[in-house]
Amino acid sequence: MIGRVSSFYAKRRSVVKGLNRNQVDATTRKTHKQRGTNLIGIIFSITFLFASSLLYFTGGTMFFTPDVKGTEVIISGATNGKSSDAVATAVATAARFNGDIGEGADKVWADLLKEGAQLMKNNEQTTLAAMEVGMHRATQCIEAARSNFEAYCLEPSPISFRRCEAGVQKVEKEVQDRIHLFNIAAGDSSGMVDFSSSGSTGDMVGGVGSNMWTMTKNQTTNNNNKSKNVVEVQSARLDDVIAENIPPSTDIFIAKIDVQGFEPHVFGGLSNSIKNAQIMFLLFEYWPKGMDFIMDEPFDGDGICKASVKILEDLLAAGYKLFALPHMVHPHSYSHSHTKQKNLPPALVGKKLKEVVGERPLGDIMANCKWYYKLEQDFFPQEDYFMGFWSDIVAVSPKAKFEPSTVTGRSIAEHLND
Repeated sequence: MIGRVSSFYAKRRSVVKGLNRNQVDATTRKTHKQRGTNLIGIIFSITFLFASSLLYFTGGTMFFTPDVKGTEVIISGATNGKSSDAVATAVATAARFNGDIGEGADKVWADLLKEGAQLMKNNEQTTLAAMEVGMHRATQCIEAARSNFEAYCLEPSPISFRRCEAGVQKVEKEVQDRIHLFNIAAGDSSGMVDFSSSGSTGDMVGGVGSNMWTMTKNQTTNNNNKSKNVVEVQSARLDDVIAENIPPSTDIFIAKIDVQGFEPHVFGGLSNSIKNAQIMFLLFEYWPKGMDFIMDEPFDGDGICKASVKILEDLLAAGYKLFALPHMVHPHSYSHSHTKQKNLPPALVGKKLKEVVGERPLGDIMANCKWYYKLEQDFFPQEDYFMGFWSDIVAVSPKAKFEPSTVTGRSIAEHLND
């Protein structure tokens, strides 16, 4: 344990109510006994690791990107011309989304860190915090600490958490001292939850039979039938984590949330902070199908998108402004720009994005959510791909303070009052 990483263990009892140190030790021993991966888990992990590597080495470029001036997106993956320097072709809307930002989450995260770092530089007495919920690796947490933020970073997977700890151990002591790691799952309550932990990007909250790749669940409740890679992990409300660990004098500049469809529960545990518009920038994955899967909502039922839309409604009610990032899809889908697309329907070959799917609706958040289902069901049905499509969203607090110095910052500032 290094720097302030170890400080979490001294505070764990207050963050997760009712759990004393002996119970923590017992939980740790239980987790070690449960660790391991069966053959299905290995295959699942390899699939996701391959996908992650593909996205990493291609810069995360997806087929579904908004039409930015100077770029024509073609279904076959080809493009005419190059993207302009503008981050966004913002679409002013009546009420819901303020704009459409044309960069991915990693770029937006990096730009907003620069905005916060500049704010601290211009105001030497200001200390800002950055939060990452769902790390997988320590890269972005370290990036925040190197930008002089106090970085509070959560990772529930025991395997991934060890990888994150190892990454932090390699950086300079000054940066380590600004990093606070939490081996917990963010949720809407404190306690213990089942977690599928293989160390891959597909790790998720869920127990027996939860398979996000096929979007299926085995309803068996017998603990003896649990997969070897399902462990129990601690869960805590982010409101409690913030209250117990971040000083009131420290403003939370940005929080990034990527939890494989568990977002409705995470935001449920962040309700106080949202009502108070306490976090200046919220950057989160918006995966309607994944959220409905976690919430046990039938994909063909009337309840689809309710959980997803509630997140946006709560943010809007607190005065946040919403900006949509590019649409994304897993590389296994034939709509992804880096697949060979042998199964591409003839009707889609050579077609431009708008010719096939039209504009993404930004003026109505329910229509926007259902549009992701429409992409899968009407435009890109595929017998061996079930995960659907998703995006990321930036929510900007009415209390946000920044002096725009990056492309992302200037784009947000330009359309903040649209």
